Amino acid sequence: MEPLPIPAFTADGCQLVIGDDHVAVALDEAERARIRLWISMFLIGLSAPDDLRLSVRFVLDAVVRAGRRGVDVRVLVDDFRSGPARVRSNAAAAGYLARRGVPVRVWAEPRPSGEHTKLIVADRTVVCGSANWTPGGLDRNYELAVRVRSGPLADDLARSFDSTWAAAVPWDRDNASPSASDAPDTAQAEDERSDAQ
Repeated sequence: MEPLPIPAFTADGCQLVIGDDHVAVALDEAERARIRLWISMFLIGLSAPDDLRLSVRFVLDAVVRAGRRGVDVRVLVDDFRSGPARVRSNAAAAGYLARRGVPVRVWAEPRPSGEHTKLIVADRTVVCGSANWTPGGLDRNYELAVRVRSGPLADDLARSFDSTWAAAVPWDRDNASPSASDAPDTAQAEDERSDAQ
């Protein structure tokens, strides 16, 4: 994938992220991370048939590469009880990441509360906004986020993430939830083919 131009940071270390910039910023943070890359994402649409630009796959592959570089990578997703489409989507993404060594946990709190954040904490930078990692969120919708380079803010959000992470359930296809374990991992066969090549 060609690198996309990323808007400049303001003098106070903030950057507005709009539209296609979400892909570029997620890729940039995953590639720059050296210590931690902690991601809390309500919906990851890996199995979405409309991901024609493969944006979700590119972002997830960058997350996997960070882990392989020795970065502390963690991904937190919604608990799969919010509907069949989300079950398939998040289950496919969780399985894709877990098979590649990325720790994935599932929000364990009972409804009506749930994990709905869209957050990246990468070393001393935070990206927080409205975009899910779906074809719509990354490529089509008008989404907004703020990217902030601030050690204290990153540390505060990392503490919040860490407490949620501690309460979350480790991803396991067999015990994530009855609906998640029944969900097909539509990316698995393709993964096995590409891994064999």
